[in-house]
Amino acid sequence: MVKKRLFWGLTIWLMYWLFQEWFTYNTLLGEPLLLNALELAILMLGSLVEGIVIAYFLARRPSGNAG
Repeated sequence: MVKKRLFWGLTIWLMYWLFQEWFTYNTLLGEPLLLNALELAILMLGSLVEGIVIAYFLARRPSGNAG
């Protein structure tokens, strides 16, 4: 269960932060690195919460072998 939480949290974080925040704001617009770091921390926390919620619902789903 913990591995699923970490996987989904990191996957969501990579999708949002790496492509949107880093590439667009830092590379193209020249946003300050300190502001990028603050956004990184906020997005990391939010993404981990999303990952925990997704893993919770996936863990509750029947595996298909019951019956």
